[in-house]
Amino acid sequence: MKDLSFHADGNGKTAAFKLKIPSVKQYDEAFVRDLTLDGTLDGTRAVAPLTALDSMGKERYRLGLFAETNDFKEGYTAHFSPTQLIDYQDWTLPEANSVNYTSKAVTIKSFHLTNGEQALRLDGTSKVLADGNRSLGFRWKWSAWASLPSGHCWRAVSKIQLVG
Repeated sequence: MKDLSFHADGNGKTAAFKLKIPSVKQYDEAFVRDLTLDGTLDGTRAVAPLTALDSMGKERYRLGLFAETNDFKEGYTAHFSPTQLIDYQDWTLPEANSVNYTSKAVTIKSFHLTNGEQALRLDGTSKVLADGNRSLGFRWKWSAWASLPSGHCWRAVSKIQLVG
């Protein structure tokens, strides 16, 4: 990664920003180029789509995200665009998907990312463990991202403390 650029502009009520990285390498080869996070901030809301091209200029990733504060309460809620492009493949999510984050819990609703037979489903609320870490259970149906059997329930435990 080199030649990172960041530009921001605002008028007191809204702000626009663009983060651009011309090339991201993996094992000394270009993984993606023109990685761009092009977003806007408007009071309590943020829209931040991320795009990336391959070495031939074809769109490889397009991830849409909308986030807002929780009605001036602690934390925020993020919603992902119903259509995502991940490694050239179209993936879909329900319109009602959300990730709600506060210092007390992370609650995920309807994060059902699907592409044909592949699916990753996240639903639930994190639990604080005795050691202060948080856990969140998740399920998936066969996915190219993992070589674990379908239908099993796995528990991910964070070693990073969530900070509000």
